Amino acid sequence: MIGISVSNDGTHFGAQQTVVILDTTCQQTQKNADNETIVTLKTGFCYIAATCYSSGTYLTGSSCAKCDTAQNLFVWTDGCNETDDTNKNNLIIIMSSVGGAILAIAVALAVIIYLKIKAKKKRTLAPLVETSLGPSKMRFWFRKGSDVAVVEHHLGRTKGRKMAAEYISDGDEEMG
Repeated sequence: MIGISVSNDGTHFGAQQTVVILDTTCQQTQKNADNETIVTLKTGFCYIAATCYSSGTYLTGSSCAKCDTAQNLFVWTDGCNETDDTNKNNLIIIMSSVGGAILAIAVALAVIIYLKIKAKKKRTLAPLVETSLGPSKMRFWFRKGSDVAVVEHHLGRTKGRKMAAEYISDGDEEMG
């Protein structure tokens, strides 16, 4: 508010009048109980450095300085350090979902690997050809893919009555 009085000669002035200068975008005038004019800020606006800003507006060139009418009507609020519980809760839900999906995939892969290893151990090879090499030996040819293995079984008795097998082949590949 500014006090103004007018003079025609520069010496004698009239009664002083109060002039209110305001930005009607965000400011309004009201009379108080003593019938004095007061300037108030409209709801949803900040008045910072003689300029009106609507709530949620960021200072030009800044990603943090924000007009936040819930925090302060006359200075910029640091919008980078706000805590938004909704965003935090959404982040927790998303991270939990992703973590659960990763865990489910890891368990599924572990089960698949376990079953493949178990099935590989149980796999038996059927002989393609059997030939007798006498009363105590037999020779078998096994095929695994493109490899052929020859196994001679010595049918004599050994400790524990187990059949002894000797792998005889030109390569060092392992069948089984």
